[in-house]
Amino acid sequence: MNNESISKLIPIIILLTLGIIESLGGLYFNDKRTKNDLTIELISLTVLPTLIQPAILLFVLFIMDMW
Repeated sequence: MNNESISKLIPIIILLTLGIIESLGGLYFNDKRTKNDLTIELISLTVLPTLIQPAILLFVLFIMDMW
């Protein structure tokens, strides 16, 4: 693997690891949470990098192209 691929994989791995730790820790160590909370957290964890960030990038590129 080249350095560019590694530099892209490291933040992804860290984000996924911390998100999973947070969702599992909150699910099993906080009695007030339900399993639906785990589902919501996992969906939120995947929506940000797959939908929201690319949408922001496309919006910025579109605005920059107009000016």
